[in-house]
Amino acid sequence: MRRALVLTAVLGVVLTGCTTGPVGSSSVPVHSADWFEAGSKLCASTPGPALAVGMKRSVARTRRVPTYPIALSADGSRMFVSTYGRDFSGVAELVVASGRLHPIHAFAHPDRYGAGGAFDGRYLVWFEYHSLYGLDDFTAYSYDTRSGTIRVIGQPHTDAQGNLYSSPWQDPVASAGYAAFALGVGAGGLTEVVGVELATGVRKVLRRGHAQAPIMVGTTVIWPESAAPGVETTLRAVDVRTGRTVELSPVLRAVHGTLMRVGNGTEFAYTNPSHRELFYSPAPGIPAKSVLRLDGYEQFQGLGMAAHTLVWTTTEATYVADTRTGRYARLVTYGGWVASTGAVSIGDPPSIKMNHPISAEHVLRVADIEIQPCPVPAR
Repeated sequence: MRRALVLTAVLGVVLTGCTTGPVGSSSVPVHSADWFEAGSKLCASTPGPALAVGMKRSVARTRRVPTYPIALSADGSRMFVSTYGRDFSGVAELVVASGRLHPIHAFAHPDRYGAGGAFDGRYLVWFEYHSLYGLDDFTAYSYDTRSGTIRVIGQPHTDAQGNLYSSPWQDPVASAGYAAFALGVGAGGLTEVVGVELATGVRKVLRRGHAQAPIMVGTTVIWPESAAPGVETTLRAVDVRTGRTVELSPVLRAVHGTLMRVGNGTEFAYTNPSHRELFYSPAPGIPAKSVLRLDGYEQFQGLGMAAHTLVWTTTEATYVADTRTGRYARLVTYGGWVASTGAVSIGDPPSIKMNHPISAEHVLRVADIEIQPCPVPAR
């Protein structure tokens, strides 16, 4: 989640894992979720020792130079960032342990440019945003970490007067050598869902209609779509390689009216349309159910997933949950995050309000995300 540019409570992330049946089904082993089977909800607790130690460590460069994660490698050893330093301003690869920076693409105007995107293990894709006041002016890029090739893979559309059509405010996603994103192409919220073969840069329009930004499971692209503006959304899916419709699992077919959804090929989570309630399913054949309802005026603003881990930001704080135990803990007061399959990076809230504040990043392996047992309610 790109904290410096988030202007909306809409977020999706890359889903990983390959499917052989209806999308949302997977051969990935299902972890134990006794709390879910027992009908319990997520319970609030505090960080365990390893998690507490991880939150005390931070990536050196992020403590002294405005540096924000775009994406993480699966093991959390590498971080792709937008950074604003005297040595370099732009998109770069940062080695977490050593702090070594490998520049990829310089910003022409560092004072107002930013970036957000995804990494599939080989290709980095990102939107380079060109304004501090909105997310409709951008250029989509890809970077091959093996060859060093950088490509422009998309740009927003304009009307006859040169005005930009509004696009869904969400970064591109990447999986299995492909990228996907949504672009505004007309008035009234008309959009195109675009797929890109990253090895060649070949683009394909997967859908044209009132579609929102997509997520991916392997080579399957999934997005919410409504029949007309203001009509409740349902999920659609196609194979990015062929453009053919893919059958959704029962869990995904039941999702209506939400733009905030995440998964990893086995687990799936989403919020209700008001962003006040979190639903979760531990496996494709198990219906999702409500596992957390926020109090008062608090709302979800971002939702992500790593292996057996949920991470979310609300209007008040950033939290992490272990879906094996059904426990969650508050980490920081409204900090941003990014997630990969095996790691999560949590950012401290900025101490001052400015375009590019310092925000220290804490990279956590999912193996270290342990949460203390929940207090037993008094009888």
